[in-house]
Amino acid sequence: MSEPSFAESRQPMNPEALALAGPIRREGRPEDIAGAVAWLASDEAGFVTGQVIAVKGGRDI
Repeated sequence: MSEPSFAESRQPMNPEALALAGPIRREGRPEDIAGAVAWLASDEAGFVTGQVIAVKGGRDI
């Protein structure tokens, strides 16, 4: 008896369904990253060092 591998048993990903599954219910846009980059380049972020800023729309919650 041969069992299918994990990869064979997975359903193909649907990017639209994946985006709707997140808390913000949309895919990320370039301006989402641009806002974080602009903040990091500003004086307001002058004391921020050595951080990973996750711009993921709440996917890790």
